Amino acid sequence: MAKGVSKQLEIDLITILRSGKHGRFKCLAADMLEAGIATGLRPIEWKDAELIDDVLHVTNAKFRPGISGNGNKRELILVDDCITSEQRAAIDRVLSALNGVEWDVIGTHVRRALRGARNKLKKMSLISGKEMRTRIYDARHQFAADAKISLDYEGGEVAAAMGHRSAVTAHSAYGNRKKGRVGLPVKPSRISVENVDKPSLERLSKSIGKAVSRGIDSAVDYSVEPLNHKADRMQSTNKPISPRTLRQEP
Repeated sequence: MAKGVSKQLEIDLITILRSGKHGRFKCLAADMLEAGIATGLRPIEWKDAELIDDVLHVTNAKFRPGISGNGNKRELILVDDCITSEQRAAIDRVLSALNGVEWDVIGTHVRRALRGARNKLKKMSLISGKEMRTRIYDARHQFAADAKISLDYEGGEVAAAMGHRSAVTAHSAYGNRKKGRVGLPVKPSRISVENVDKPSLERLSKSIGKAVSRGIDSAVDYSVEPLNHKADRMQSTNKPISPRTLRQEP
């Protein structure tokens, strides 16, 4: 699986989904990619999410007392200095479209729209074989990679933002921070961080320490991997896409 969405791929997919003949699920797929990368919500969590005074209240889908989830709900504070107007708008549209809607009911249509966008990019030589496996859920993986370089990783902020009880979960199962981007649009509230399991923070610190001692860059490097941009990148979602716009495989 892709386990992340590069900035260029995000732009390309959203451009395809929002161009040509518009459809409900094409637009929703584009919004879910943009809002998912910005907030890290699981697709099934939008149903009960609420935005109140720039705080996104999210019911943790995998919460089981004492087992998983950092509480029944987590709080994500929108960061004015980082969040864009486009991200805010995408979040608002997804909240409106999926309020009270079960993902199992609508997910098939959204996935089909995304698959169509991937296939169009393939015909234009704008997507790699690995990127052809990109899912809506990979927006959450990209959020994790971004969070690892923007938040207090060892202090539990990444786990809190992801809705994890254990700080080790994101470390072992989610996006590589070498592929992260600076400027995370949200941050977890203090109470959400406090709900992260304290012993897991110690395990995370030890795990990172061992990786450092072994020189495993993928686990400890905080640098941002350069993205493969082209001069002819598709800047606007309102302009037609030229088949001559090519991008090398990452």
